[in-house]
Amino acid sequence: SYHNRAHAASVLHQMHMLLTQGGLASTCALACSGADGDNPNEQLVTLGCLVAAAVHDFEHLGVDNGFLVKTLDTRAVRHNDQQPNEQ
Repeated sequence: SYHNRAHAASVLHQMHMLLTQGGLASTCALACSGADGDNPNEQLVTLGCLVAAAVHDFEHLGVDNGFLVKTLDTRAVRHNDQQPNEQ
């Protein structure tokens, strides 16, 4: 299954690398600066992105969309078999 702890750890690690080694944290902080020149702290941007990466699949059941559709899971039925994990 794809949406599991290993996937969560992988996404978290990839986000950390983009933020720290790819310069994404400083770019985002600069892009979010206000008209008055107030620039949010890069650490705050990093924290927000890492939390988002960690919880992005919070309610996934640990199985893929195809499994949910084939087993007639309530999520698949509710969303007409259209990416039930992503709704």
